[in-house]
Amino acid sequence: APPLLERTAVLLRRKNSWQTAAAKAFLHMALDKCAVVGGNESR
Repeated sequence: APPLLERTAVLLRRKNSWQTAAAKAFLHMALDKCAVVGGNESR
């Protein structure tokens, strides 16, 4: 996963630990999007 997404995940978990489920769902969507885009043009 891109470093920015990983950092965002860490921040979400630290600041809103009670929202871990929401953060995971958000990351899942974001990673799915990145996988689709990254599949076309991977670094």
